[in-house]
Amino acid sequence: EFYKEKDFDNMEKVYKKIEKEIKELAPIEATIKEAREVENLHNLIKNNGHNIELTESQIELAQKI
Repeated sequence: EFYKEKDFDNMEKVYKKIEKEIKELAPIEATIKEAREVENLHNLIKNNGHNIELTESQIELAQKI
C-alpha cells in the first residue's frame, strides 16, 4: 500500500516491523528444516528396506531436499 503511494517513510516503518517478526520466526524456520531432514532420512531408510546404513551421498541428498 505504501509502495503504491510512494510513501517511503511508512514503508520503512512496516519493513522494520517485518524485520522484527522475521527474527522471531527464524528459529521456527530452522526447526522446520531439521524436521524435514529427519523426515527425509526416515523415508529413505523406510524405502531402503529399513537399512540404516546410508551412503554419504544419500545423507547429503536427504539434507538438501
